[in-house]
Amino acid sequence: MTPLMEARSVSLGTRLRRTDVLLGPGELVALIGPNGSGKTSLLRALAGVERADGKIMVDGQSLTSVGPARRPYILTFVPASRDLAWPISVRDVIGLGLPRSDPRRVDELIDVLELGPLATRRADRLSTGERARVLLARALAPKPKLLLLDEPLSNLDPYWVLRLLEILREQTSSQTSALVALHDIDRITEFDRAILMDAGEVRADLPPREMLSSDALADAFRIDRDASGWRLRRPADPRSSP
Repeated sequence: MTPLMEARSVSLGTRLRRTDVLLGPGELVALIGPNGSGKTSLLRALAGVERADGKIMVDGQSLTSVGPARRPYILTFVPASRDLAWPISVRDVIGLGLPRSDPRRVDELIDVLELGPLATRRADRLSTGERARVLLARALAPKPKLLLLDEPLSNLDPYWVLRLLEILREQTSSQTSALVALHDIDRITEFDRAILMDAGEVRADLPPREMLSSDALADAFRIDRDASGWRLRRPADPRSSP
């Protein structure tokens, strides 16, 4: 299968070591790892927010050859920050995601993300969770080939965690893929694959249930799983050595 996104030898100084990541058409992939593992650096490199070494291809096109007007149709990126400083309406924020005006598409996303009651409100006066939904709507607006999302489930109530996962599944198709950074590792079972990062590099790329039981995950997060759930991995007591 020809990958929809192909990243080869991508690096960002000491924060991201030479990394290869492939996403197939229609894949919904979780990106996990402890704090400081390189998840955000990888997403920013793939999105072109920071100039990275290596080669990044999306839908057969090098990102360096894609102009600003075409770029939103190729990929969109939602950072972990939910800052919205613009004193403009929710409807207008979503519209900013479109290179060309398309009120029907904006209305569609307002409906999907249940933003009707907020549509005319100033985006900079919304709660963090509400802004998260608005920013996702803006990212979805141009129907990009690739979605790059950094912690989109943070600051959401339980309904919106579940609904957002549904929406991401609905929005990915044979022509669209998504790479989604998460903190809640138990949520990776909603994804097709899970990529684990630690110390600035990919340590494992596995089906979700295999990832949850892997030594790589236990080592990276310093936790172990038993019948009752997750527990801390305690360092061995040197006094107990034989």
